[in-house]
Amino acid sequence: MRKADKEWEPFVLSTNERKDAHKWLLKQAKGIIPEPIQNLTLNRYFEIVQEAMLALCDNNGVYRSWYETSAQINYKKMTPLETAKICMDGRSLFHSDYGDPCGLLGDIDPNNPKKFKWWVCNAKWGGHPWETKFGNFDPYPIKKNEFKNMNIYLRQSPFDKEKIDRSQYYTDMWLLFFSTGHRCTPFALRCFIHLQNIGLPVIWIYGENEVKYLTKRYLVNSKNEPDWLTLDETFFKK
Repeated sequence: MRKADKEWEPFVLSTNERKDAHKWLLKQAKGIIPEPIQNLTLNRYFEIVQEAMLALCDNNGVYRSWYETSAQINYKKMTPLETAKICMDGRSLFHSDYGDPCGLLGDIDPNNPKKFKWWVCNAKWGGHPWETKFGNFDPYPIKKNEFKNMNIYLRQSPFDKEKIDRSQYYTDMWLLFFSTGHRCTPFALRCFIHLQNIGLPVIWIYGENEVKYLTKRYLVNSKNEPDWLTLDETFFKK
């Protein structure tokens, strides 16, 4: 969180921010991340989204949009659900289920981890509902060791008629993946740094523009980084 508004440069990372991003990306490249989240629920996911948004706020929790300077939204005074309704893409979450038999994510029991995992593993969605104001923020359950060699895709195709409950292939341990998509990369990196600082297992992935924002001095060689999308539970039980 920034110290004062006068230090805030929306599209430019400060030297300290680049140093922080370098530190966490270097650890990630070595396969070192915080412990996975156990039994993630929809409400807990909303709480983490709200925490991420605070990285874009002043010390009072006020967020100022770069394209609407008159807008002042205080995320500290909101509930996690209110935050989600403002800063998340509502498709597949609060409206427009596109005929998916799993229905809307927002209709499940928000405190039931089994229901959350079931929906994430079986709903036939694309980028929804994980698009936020700070980038794509996908929750990923970790695969069970016994299924590590199976060609299982977490995201089903809308044309896939398979009726198997895919949640059986995954553990109750979760990672959270950051990708900028078509959002603002400095915003996403600020949120990534903030969540790493408080010990959450967030992974920077698909960051197509982070190179130019980090500059050459703070680049990280991720050539030998683990393939986080394919890891099974044994990786986290060393």
